[in-house]
Amino acid sequence: MTTPNRTTSFSAGAVHQKAVAECEGDNHRSSGSCNPADTLLARMDGVRATGRNQWIARCPAHNDRTPSLSVRETDDRILVYCHAGCGAADVVHAVGLELRDLFPAGSSTHRAANSRRTRHRVDWRAVVFTILHDLTVITLAAGRLRRHELLDDDEDAALDRALETIDQAVKKAGVRDGQCKKFPRGIPQGKS
Repeated sequence: MTTPNRTTSFSAGAVHQKAVAECEGDNHRSSGSCNPADTLLARMDGVRATGRNQWIARCPAHNDRTPSLSVRETDDRILVYCHAGCGAADVVHAVGLELRDLFPAGSSTHRAANSRRTRHRVDWRAVVFTILHDLTVITLAAGRLRRHELLDDDEDAALDRALETIDQAVKKAGVRDGQCKKFPRGIPQGKS
């Protein structure tokens, strides 16, 4: 049996299952007859060729109704890019693969991918929402303190958590003490 023709559109079902079984069988694993693109694309839904060694598919890492995942085969790796923002690691993990599976077995790139630590993509939207929440907590606490009102235990704990979260974010971003002093604080006052 042969793997599905990757230049045509196909969907999940028997064709995918057969291709996955062929690419994952012990005889193919040892002989290397399935390349990384075949292995990855066999596990995807809505695969459609967009050019030579290029495809689009529905991203398995999120609820994708229309194809938003670009896949490209190069000489030494498979490039995966989700236009909705999913990381490559999330995409390959969603179909039961590892990042190392995007590289031909035995290549120096494959060995480097096995030894390299996986970098996780930062969800900047979540970071911004967390900062906005923490700034709201700090602003409310500052307003109470400005009016000479005491904070209750829950408010005091929320303020401590907000300050700790911001401190951790600053450290994780690599900002050193003293660097923040370069930036003006407060709202600039207009000239009268």
